[in-house]
Amino acid sequence: MSELGTIIHKAGNPIFPLLNLPTYTGSKDTTSLVGVLTRIVASTRPSTMNQSKELAYSSNAITLEEQLYNSRANCKLKIASVAMHLNQDWRTRFFMQLDNLLDINEWDEDDQPVTDDSFSTLLRLLLSIRPKRRPGLGATSNGHIIATWTSGKNRLTIECLPGDQIRWIVFSSIDDYKESAVGQTSLDRITDVLGPYQPEQWFDR
Repeated sequence: MSELGTIIHKAGNPIFPLLNLPTYTGSKDTTSLVGVLTRIVASTRPSTMNQSKELAYSSNAITLEEQLYNSRANCKLKIASVAMHLNQDWRTRFFMQLDNLLDINEWDEDDQPVTDDSFSTLLRLLLSIRPKRRPGLGATSNGHIIATWTSGKNRLTIECLPGDQIRWIVFSSIDDYKESAVGQTSLDRITDVLGPYQPEQWFDR
């Protein structure tokens, strides 16, 4: 029997949880009254059970606003854990970017909030390349955080996947020649992979 069912069983009935209905041997009027009450309880039990289930479900459900709040708080806690590697201004502005990204008014309710695993990859990426410029932030519908850097017409987009995996896209213009490239690599190889595209234009200027 479920916990809810056990409570109802122990209480005697769902409408009057403190009222147990004993078997009377007194007058006919008393016996008749008890019978009426018993029939009322029996006839209303299914709807009351459904209401109880609905209340239990709603109390355990997490709203989108709560999910975004939890995601934002987890991201900020992760940043705080490496705060010694980020200066105060960089960190403060990064917090503001997260607030804007995970604002419920800007969020599609069908999209998943940023996941811990994806954000951990982003943090390790930032600590690895140590960019002087903060990236713009975005997110995919499945909770992967996206970092973007722009330098003139040149743009670098990095999607942070779980497990220190990175999906990257480059749009570059060199001597009026436009070039684009897409790839996926591990975190420890990202600087080597981006080498031909002069990544310092995004990270150091």
